[in-house]
Amino acid sequence: LGVGLRSRPYPVVAASGGDGLVHAGMIMRVGGSARDMARQSLNLGWTFPRLALPDRIRAAACVGFRYVECHFPYEHDAAELAGVLRETGLAMVAMNVPRGGEGRLGLASVAGADAAFREDLVRALDWSRILEAPFVHVLAGDLGPEPRAAAEARLAENLAWAATEAGTETTLLV
Repeated sequence: LGVGLRSRPYPVVAASGGDGLVHAGMIMRVGGSARDMARQSLNLGWTFPRLALPDRIRAAACVGFRYVECHFPYEHDAAELAGVLRETGLAMVAMNVPRGGEGRLGLASVAGADAAFREDLVRALDWSRILEAPFVHVLAGDLGPEPRAAAEARLAENLAWAATEAGTETTLLV
């Protein structure tokens, strides 16, 4: 790739996020059994910023990672990314639901955005199946001018719908 990559993984210094995941800057361990805890995932949203996403995946393999995650892969072709994952032997661990537009942080709690949230969630679930990513992070969105209780109720309703859509093959992160 011509970017001067080392052949071993970056060191891991981790702290519990209290959410069942262990976070370490750009690195995340997905937990459960001791074997699962040994898995390291490189967040491609924060690393190798000068490379296109397919080359970021290749770079992660070059430095020794076996697992990657990506905030927003949607500007690329899902089948192409799946091919690069197969080519490198890496697994996509997690991705976000689309943010809902420029400057947005999701739509799950946003008034008047239920239909757009649901479209975005279906898109993310389709991508997670293509990329075989077991985790999809649902972004709640900005509170806006409405009362907090109304936004929380909308979020709960949208998350219940999202859980039904995700079924048992995808775990939603909130």
